[in-house]
Amino acid sequence: MDENLAALTGAEWGLVTAGSAAAVSQVVAACVAGNDPEKMLKLPLRGEKMVVVAADQRMAYEHAIRAVGCMVLPIGRAADLDQLPIAKIAAICLVAADIPKSVLSFDQLALRSKQLGIPLIVDGAGAVPRFPNIWLQNGADLLIRSGGKYISGPQSTGFLLGSERLCRAAYLNDLLANRLVGQ
Repeated sequence: MDENLAALTGAEWGLVTAGSAAAVSQVVAACVAGNDPEKMLKLPLRGEKMVVVAADQRMAYEHAIRAVGCMVLPIGRAADLDQLPIAKIAAICLVAADIPKSVLSFDQLALRSKQLGIPLIVDGAGAVPRFPNIWLQNGADLLIRSGGKYISGPQSTGFLLGSERLCRAAYLNDLLANRLVGQ
């Protein structure tokens, strides 16, 4: 975790990851388990939590969400959130490049996510970085960036930016998962 990365990007906190797909899994794990070791050890789940995505923003990296054991649930309207069991929603994940052309309003989803206490993740791996960051400024809790695209970093890196609490939890979830794999 890096306060310098946060300072450079204007985010509350930052974390370098092993690619943007890894950042998706880490942040979903953080949204599900937080920094609770008992919950972390229960990952992957068996479909008892879901990550809501926009029906017109489906992404190739949804497998990174499913790897944590969450279902991917597409919705077509922000009002669809009101029909879902809120306690089962781990997060809402949007694709930055698709937000401007989506039928779902980012502003409406950001407002509803705050009202419901559901983390809003923006996958900005395929979008050009802009500073100050409009997604974090306008209500996203977390932003995922690719280290290889647009900033000429190694292709195998990514960044997770945003909420310090969730970035720290993402780091701890990854740390525990890597230790368990090494056993």
